[in-house]
Amino acid sequence: MSKIRSQKPGNFAIKKLARFLSIRIALFLKDFNISPNQLTLISFFVGASSAASFSVGQMPFNVLGVFLFLLSYLLDFIDGDVARLKNQTSQFGEWLDAVTGKVESVLLILGICLGQMRCGSPQLIWLLGFITISGYYVGQSLMYKNSILYYKRALKETSLAKEDFLASAPPKKKKSIVRKLIGEVFIGGHFIPYALVVTVLLDRMLLFLWCAAVYMWFDYLLQVFFTMRGLKRAKI
Repeated sequence: MSKIRSQKPGNFAIKKLARFLSIRIALFLKDFNISPNQLTLISFFVGASSAASFSVGQMPFNVLGVFLFLLSYLLDFIDGDVARLKNQTSQFGEWLDAVTGKVESVLLILGICLGQMRCGSPQLIWLLGFITISGYYVGQSLMYKNSILYYKRALKETSLAKEDFLASAPPKKKKSIVRKLIGEVFIGGHFIPYALVVTVLLDRMLLFLWCAAVYMWFDYLLQVFFTMRGLKRAKI
């Protein structure tokens, strides 16, 4: 149990809820003959089914699509928890999880675009889809670079172990409710689940494409800022 409880969920409500459920489901699944990689593939097919549901472009299928999307989001936590419980973590598993996650993101946007082609200009919808997907991949590449810069700075500034370096960071200031709400929705990649649920309930999927396109490039600008700050601190 301690192996998976040590994985901190962070300060995001949706992630805390997913971790709460994931730990309990993983404890139930650990005695079954199912591997973490199999769970990763199940998560991928559930996510692909979500995209297929959105491609129909009708309200009942959109509701089904968002349910499958959230289930896939939960399974993405469960496979890692099962891997830690069974001591089956591997580089291949991490690679498979990363690749399937990126493909799922593309399929989701493509599915929503297909579903909305009946409701508006195909040129506008595919443009929004392209802007969203390109912003996602550019932001992901910068996020990876940020993680490398962070640990380069850690090795340069201290000889402590990774855990000790993280523990030696100055305590975070208490945030106001407004700052917590902004951080919850816009930071850490959790905007998409919130936006998807709200726009499905409002039956405004075109609005989701607009929001996703703007958010992905907003997130990209944040990554540029963090990258520049990381370069400055690491003096690279």
